[in-house]
Amino acid sequence: MVGKPFSAMLLSIALIVGCDDGEAATQKQYEAVTRGVRHAIDDIRHQLPKRVDEVTTLTNAYIDPSDNHKVVLVSTLGVTEPDIDRKKWRDLGRKLQSQACADDLFRDSIQHGHVSVLYRYIDQNGQTIGEFLINNC
Repeated sequence: MVGKPFSAMLLSIALIVGCDDGEAATQKQYEAVTRGVRHAIDDIRHQLPKRVDEVTTLTNAYIDPSDNHKVVLVSTLGVTEPDIDRKKWRDLGRKLQSQACADDLFRDSIQHGHVSVLYRYIDQNGQTIGEFLINNC
């Protein structure tokens, strides 16, 4: 359900938030991370709504107001919640986690708490289907 351009966008966020030495970032580095992530999200928001695949449209992207290092990506699926195949749903969660953790820099950024990504899905009627939080690998 996640295309290559979308994965590339997530990797660009990871590149913004990564630390060279893997140590705890200084306050200036955290501030730079916050600015960089906000800039990336602003760029994404200018492209919305963005069709990800035949049933998924990215409809919102923002920084969690209670956590400056959590990116929230909201997508609408062209189905209703009862029509969701639960096996495919679980597979999607594993795929999102696997994609995030496959990249060394992104994995390191997640493991050190520099970034997390919350994927939130809603159905065509606006009902929440579920969420996947990628905050560990």
